[in-house]
Amino acid sequence: MQSQRQTTIANPIDFDGVGLHTGAVCSLRILPSGPGQGVVFAHRGRRIRAGAESAVQAARNTVVSDGFISLHTIEHVMSALYCMGIDNAEIEMSAEEPPALDGGAEPYAAGIRRAGLMELGAAREYLTIAKKTTVEIGRSRVTAEPFDGFVVEYEMEYEHPMIGRQSARFEGGADEYLREIAPARTFGLSEEVEALRAAGLALGGSELNAIVVYPDSYSSPLRFDNEFARHKLLDLTGDLALAGRRLRGRFKGERSGHALNVELVKLLCAEK
Repeated sequence: MQSQRQTTIANPIDFDGVGLHTGAVCSLRILPSGPGQGVVFAHRGRRIRAGAESAVQAARNTVVSDGFISLHTIEHVMSALYCMGIDNAEIEMSAEEPPALDGGAEPYAAGIRRAGLMELGAAREYLTIAKKTTVEIGRSRVTAEPFDGFVVEYEMEYEHPMIGRQSARFEGGADEYLREIAPARTFGLSEEVEALRAAGLALGGSELNAIVVYPDSYSSPLRFDNEFARHKLLDLTGDLALAGRRLRGRFKGERSGHALNVELVKLLCAEK
């Protein structure tokens, strides 16, 4: 039975590494926080609560901003915190992008499991989906609909022969997340790498923190047959966590990315 009390991390935990897109070295520390605080990122003396109100739509990653500074690629940290059951946390970062680590969320999720969870003296807040809501652009869409629980699904379709059509499903348990979703790594097509770097993205990307998809091979063995769909689902859970509350509903992404996911979260929060 899921706790009905708000939670925070029981002990501080530290991570170090380079950011996927900026390539900057970052030390990140997750600290306990009080009830009702949500997830707050702290950098250069400023604090940004990760929520629909601070989210900035971006195609390749999830960005939050207070109008003065912007913090990039927070989706893996957000996904790990939400799916491992953490409601409130203070996250100190020495750079503007969290460490990419191995390209998935498993190091974050495993660290949170080791640090432990502490219940707080306040009831959890929920955002309950009351009606089916869809945002879409072309063939890409993301949908929220009523459901007594939390389920996330993702369907993707790439013309690339090494990806093709894949799907993944997650039913909201921390053990399931740690085992089945968190290890799934980010990926990119080999032919996109130079264009991304020319645009100032993927500057910290390497075969240590991403899967490079070549015309007939991968840069490293896959952890799951549908690892790419699982990673897209991981990203979706991180974006949904911007709601700032526990979620009751069924969520499905179909070829959706961060911009569309964030648009859905903003719409759902505006309706409540």
